[in-house]
Amino acid sequence: MMRKSLLVLVLMATGMIATHARQDAKPETKPDAKKWDVADPTGPTTPLAFDTSEGTWMNVDVSPDGTQVVFDLLGDVYLMPIGGGAAPARRLTSGPVFDMQPRFSPDGKRIALTSDRDGLWNIWTMDVDGKDARQISRERRWFVNSPTWSPDGRYIYARRHFVKERSLGAGEIWMYHSSGPSDGLQVTERTGWQKDAGEPDISPDGSTLYYSKDVTPGQTFEYNKDPNGTIYAIIRRDLTTGRERRAVSVQGGSVTPQVSPDGKSLAYVRRVRLQSFLYVRDLESGRDRQVFANVDKDLQEAWAIHGLYPQYAWTPDGRSIVIWGEGKIWRVDVASGKGQPIPFQARVEQTLNAPVRTPRPVHPAEFPVRMLRDVRVAPDGKLVVYSALGHLYTRPLPAGEPKRLTSAGADTYEFFPSFSRDGQWIVYTTWSDANQGRVRVIKPDGSAGRDVVTRPGHYVEP
Repeated sequence: MMRKSLLVLVLMATGMIATHARQDAKPETKPDAKKWDVADPTGPTTPLAFDTSEGTWMNVDVSPDGTQVVFDLLGDVYLMPIGGGAAPARRLTSGPVFDMQPRFSPDGKRIALTSDRDGLWNIWTMDVDGKDARQISRERRWFVNSPTWSPDGRYIYARRHFVKERSLGAGEIWMYHSSGPSDGLQVTERTGWQKDAGEPDISPDGSTLYYSKDVTPGQTFEYNKDPNGTIYAIIRRDLTTGRERRAVSVQGGSVTPQVSPDGKSLAYVRRVRLQSFLYVRDLESGRDRQVFANVDKDLQEAWAIHGLYPQYAWTPDGRSIVIWGEGKIWRVDVASGKGQPIPFQARVEQTLNAPVRTPRPVHPAEFPVRMLRDVRVAPDGKLVVYSALGHLYTRPLPAGEPKRLTSAGADTYEFFPSFSRDGQWIVYTTWSDANQGRVRVIKPDGSAGRDVVTRPGHYVEP
């Protein structure tokens, strides 16, 4: 009994000592690992600012009340009246973050956009004044882009990118709750890993999804596709039954669908030979009509994970389409096909990061030659001559330093050296683009050089 009591006392004492030691020990400190932020500069930067009235590959949208236009330019989002004007457009986002593809919510209170502000392309929303940015998709591996709202404003459909065998990848349409953030729900299935699909748009009644899809045969992406055939088609998917069919499948392809506000017409971009055009299809009759020609070339032959043409929009009354083309924003009258540029001014403010440069010697004074041509040894075995990099060199044998034999200019090349039988001369040929070729002889020490055949021509192996 005494032994047990002593053992208990020892264990209790040991435990108290260990506890006391743990309490006295300082907690292990770890250095604060600052979270990486795409907006933070990664080195020396230079500010760049300018005003512009034109832009490249600009996505545009019209507010539900038809009074405003939102567009992207060089990674920032701008807002302006639909009539444009001389006053600068209001910049809603700025900084190194790249924001693009803005789309108004059905109530006009929020704007969905594609942004890399969390380090990867994801869908975000913000107020129309650019504040209260909220992440909608929380993708950590693939790109998510090309947002479009459901008519009730509860969901945002977007293209999700997948990569496996090749960097080209494939696309699927997913939907995300507009309250975000979420992992989303899959809507369409990709065709393999190299066939693109994207550019979703929802019908006004919310029942139908339209999107563009690569319908060329096979599972492999090919660069040499025929744009006069049908590379892309616009797919119509019933969101209730999941059934799909081709809504537009024409020669020259069809991309970037946008349904009219009444749901009766579908605008899309189509290739006609070497030029792209804006078309409108009557969904009831299937009749197509070419509407506008001042658009840029689409990307059907290329790999276009952000869309085959910049997003555009109908005006709420369905009479006009606002679209980018040729550096400008156009308001196109659907009935007549006449387009009127919407004048805009935008103040661009960007930050240029100094590139990382590693010095690389382009042509060092000396370097090892990997190939010696026409190597010939003197009859007495004490000297070797050869051609290297277009010039003749000699070197004593069995050891010694190479030495240039002639003093010909850099534009004259020397080939096919050969010793005379008595070792007193070296014969060789030359070539220059200006004077053509000659046959020459020279002493092994580089003296007494002269032409023995002066007629211009091509000479080899003297």
